[in-house]
This record gives sequence, structure tokens and C-alpha cells, in this order.
Amino acid sequence: MKPLQFHWQHLNHKINSQTFVKRLLILMISSLALLVVYYFFILSPVLSNLRDITGKSVVIDQTTKKLQETIFDMVNKQQKDEKNTIAQTNQAEQQIIVLDKIIQNSLGKLQSLPSLLSMLQSNLEQQQGLTLSYIKKMNEQALATSTDGSGTTSTSLLTQQNVEIAFQGNYFSTLAYLQRIESLKLPIVWNGVEYTVTTYPTANVTLNIGVITMKASP
Repeated sequence: MKPLQFHWQHLNHKINSQTFVKRLLILMISSLALLVVYYFFILSPVLSNLRDITGKSVVIDQTTKKLQETIFDMVNKQQKDEKNTIAQTNQAEQQIIVLDKIIQNSLGKLQSLPSLLSMLQSNLEQQQGLTLSYIKKMNEQALATSTDGSGTTSTSLLTQQNVEIAFQGNYFSTLAYLQRIESLKLPIVWNGVEYTVTTYPTANVTLNIGVITMKASP
């Protein structure tokens, strides 16, 4: 078996014996072969890995963007929920303040429900230009309760009896009646007023009020 150096010298001699054009052609073919080998065995795997890395980077970027959007939405929702909770709390506090003011101003004037209804009716009948249609009890709400020593039995101490008062009359007589009731500083809560003109200047008026009373002990 001839040594590798001998084969290389023989190949080199054979190439040198060729014309310049053939040697140039052999050089170009050899260079091209080396480039093909370099591309398929070295450069191509590197490019493939680079494409994989780029693709994975795009997926990571998309996932990160979606995660950021999800976190942003969650933060916005939490802030909105906090604002709604604060608004509801403020509204409840305002209602408590109004109710507390009514109770403090009227605590000494708390009477039985029949007595208060009688007072509302008598003032309406005394007002010129108004005609009572009816006074109707609606639902009752407990405003303050107490519990016994065991903490199992709850008793209503302060209640709000909602009442509907319907009558007929003109605007100025109605206004005078409302102002008279307001001036008496009775323990009542104004829930609503409906004013419907039938034949001018006469109108049907419906008052919805809550009468606050101290419930008698059993």
C-alpha cells in the first residue's frame, strides 16, 4: 500500500501537467465542491438552528405580549371593582348619614304608627284644595335590632313602615301640604312623589314615604 504522500505528489504532478485552462477548471470544481460540503454540513445546520431559535423567539414574544395584555386586563378589572366597591361603600355611608340625621332629629318625636298616620291624614284634610283618596300600608323594614343573651333571637326596635298616600288637588295646595309636613319634622323618609295632571289644574298625587316608629316591646 503506497503512502498518502505518494498519492498526493502523483495527483499534484498530474494536475501541474495539465494546461492552464484545465487547472483553472479543476480549481473551480474543487472550490465548488468545498462550498457544497461547507453549506450542507456546516452552514445549513447553523442556519436551521438559527431559524428554530428565531421562531421560538417569536413565539416567546407573542406569549409574553398575551401575558402582559392578560395582566393589564386583570389590573384594570381589579381597579374597576375597587372603584365600584368604594362607590357602593360611599353610597351606603351617605344613606347611613341621612338616616342617622333623621333619627337624631326625630328621636324625641317617635310615636306609634297610627298616631303618625292620623297626623298625616288630618294635615291633608285641613289643607284647602286637597281631597284624600286613600292611605295604604306597604312593606315594613327593620332599621335597628337587638339580640338576647344567647345571640339567637333578634328583635326589631326601630322600624320603617312604608306608606302610600293618594289624593287629588292642584299644584300649590300640594306644595303647601308637603311644606307643612316638612315643617313638622316628623320621623319620615321621602321615597317618591308621583304627580299626574288629570284636568288642569287638578292632578292625582301619590306620596310614597317611610314612617319611622319605635316598635313596642312584646
